[in-house]
This record gives sequence, C-alpha cells and structure tokens, in this order.
Amino acid sequence: MKTHHTSSKGTILIAQMDDNHLMNTIKLHASKIENGLTSLDKLVNLKPSEKILYGINNSDTELEKNIASDIHIRTQALQYYVFEACLRGLEVTEILQETFNRDKALPMLNTESPKLLCDDDFDVFNENED
Repeated sequence: MKTHHTSSKGTILIAQMDDNHLMNTIKLHASKIENGLTSLDKLVNLKPSEKILYGINNSDTELEKNIASDIHIRTQALQYYVFEACLRGLEVTEILQETFNRDKALPMLNTESPKLLCDDDFDVFNENED
C-alpha cells in the first residue's frame, strides 16, 4: 500500500487519509502539475531574445527537463490519491479535466502506435513512498 507523508513529518497510508485531506492533496498535486505545464509552455514559446534575457541558452534546457520530470513525478503520485478518491466515490473528474485541459480522447494523428515512456525511465517510486 502507498503511503502519504504529512506536513508534520508523519507517514500514513493513503487509505487512512480523511476525505478532506485526500481531496486537498489531489488539488495540490493537480495545481503543481498545471503550473508546471503552464511554465513549460511559456518556456517553449519564448523568443530567442527572451531566452537570452532570462538566461536560457537553448531550446532543450535543463530547466525544461526538470519541469517535465516534476510533472511526470507528480502525475505518477497523483494516480494513487485519485484511485483512493474513486473508491470512496469522491468527485475528481473536474479537477483532472482542468489540470490536463481535456475531457475526451485525443485525436488520432497517424496510424502508428504512439511511443510511450516506460515507467523504468522514471523509476522514482517504490512501494513505501507516496
């Protein structure tokens, strides 16, 4: 079972969190993901002069990689909280739709299978972490 680290440095099972704490944690992760996606979009859309002004040397910066990694880590963590919320019948659909800016399947752009990142590429969780 997955655990949650509290702000008071304690550890509890996600399944032991009260509904309010669980929903606030989901909202926190969703907000951080949304902020990361917005920041990533802004970085990618910067003009070359703005990149120089802000000290960003090229289009594939370490900052972009760090933001993308943080988004992935938070998305991975979010799934355990969302699963628990769904088991309890708590409504999380609107939060997730706002965070990921979609409410339907993505359109098919080609007939090739999409290349998915393997979880081994981001193996940052183990059974005892949140």
